[in-house]
Amino acid sequence: MQKIDIKPAWLFTDATGRRFGPELFELLRAIRTTGSVQRAAKATGYSYRHVWNLTAKWSSFFSGPLVEFKRGKGAKLTPLGERLLWAEERIEASLSLHMNNLAAELEREISEALEMARPVAYVHASHDLLLSDLRDLLNRKSPSKLDLHFCGSLHALASLCRGTCDIAGFHLPSGIAGAGLLRQYAPYLKPRAQKLIHFAARVQGMMVAPGNPLGIEHLADLVKHGVRFVNRQPGAGTRLLFDELLLHYSLDKTQVTGYQIEEFTHAAVAATVASNLVDAGFGIEAAARQFGLTFIPVISERYFLACYAETLERPEIVGIVNAMRGDEFRALAGRYPGYDVSRAGEVVRIGEAFPELEQARRGSRKP
Repeated sequence: MQKIDIKPAWLFTDATGRRFGPELFELLRAIRTTGSVQRAAKATGYSYRHVWNLTAKWSSFFSGPLVEFKRGKGAKLTPLGERLLWAEERIEASLSLHMNNLAAELEREISEALEMARPVAYVHASHDLLLSDLRDLLNRKSPSKLDLHFCGSLHALASLCRGTCDIAGFHLPSGIAGAGLLRQYAPYLKPRAQKLIHFAARVQGMMVAPGNPLGIEHLADLVKHGVRFVNRQPGAGTRLLFDELLLHYSLDKTQVTGYQIEEFTHAAVAATVASNLVDAGFGIEAAARQFGLTFIPVISERYFLACYAETLERPEIVGIVNAMRGDEFRALAGRYPGYDVSRAGEVVRIGEAFPELEQARRGSRKP
């Protein structure tokens, strides 16, 4: 918003009730500075005739001359003119600090009022670094606001169904691991009422110390004696994915040392590994690279934003989708390894993204 500048303004009223504005001081200051009526007129933007008229009017109001004119020597202020200008400058100086504080307070109040008036899109989503950047981009440049709350994928979808958010962010891979996750997400996905927005494809895998000193290459290596692991919280999409992968490879989670140790974000998992508190974690490649860790890719997945179809028509949601299609968002994504945003902002039906889900539901309706 524009900066507010508050200045005291003089208003003079004569015995007849006529009012005169504060242009007097601008004119007096210009005459004192230039020493010439003609140059003062140029400096103030008034015509030469108007300066003469104002000077005569003000001299009549104060019953004494404010400007002294000498042939060949230009013009200068009289003692009365100097005294008036001194009074104006002294009052402005004494009030300056108070006026500046008042202006700053007014700016804050206006900013807060404008912020409260901004339309808000509430997003509950599984943790993602790029989604945080999208929030910051929109909140910086958009007339609407994105209120982002990170939680597990299941919790986000449940929140969408309860109506406590506008958009739910969740992720899952294709293949067998994805099929298992889809069964858990299915109760919250409503093909007839909801739509999906492609956000990104990303890579998940194991984060280990730089150089991988323990030689961890496969999930099975996590059950080796002495390998300390850090997990994600229950309900997190990455925790659900990890469990599905353990099940797929017939690995016993109780044999993973540290399975019950939990962090709530990919960055927190990476930081725990980087601090040498554990030997390995599971998460996205971007977080591992951010902390200088070695990353062993395991599986690719798609990250979606789910919402009800009618929500897509709201201006703040349109703004989110358009931002995801823009060059600035794609430039942000380019900072993170393991991301593909070529389909970002593409809106699809649930049946298009997960045909197996629609087929299963059709089969369940058969007599």
